Amino acid sequence: MAAHSMIADNMSKVPDEVTDAIRAGEPIEDKKLQALSAFTRTMFFTRGRPTADDVQPFLEAGYTERLIWRSFLRWR
Repeated sequence: MAAHSMIADNMSKVPDEVTDAIRAGEPIEDKKLQALSAFTRTMFFTRGRPTADDVQPFLEAGYTERLIWRSFLRWR
């Protein structure tokens, strides 16, 4: 994760406090980014096979099923 978070720090517009929280395993203040972080971890640890219970908070945060499918198809 270190290389990815370095890229996030240097190339994205993600605030440093967000990547710091991700690195430390702490909650992210922005609820939408928190949902994205949690879903990304779920996709990693389930090898791209989230349950409906895993997906629901992601959708409730404002993300779409289309984004899930795009992520899933790239995962394969």
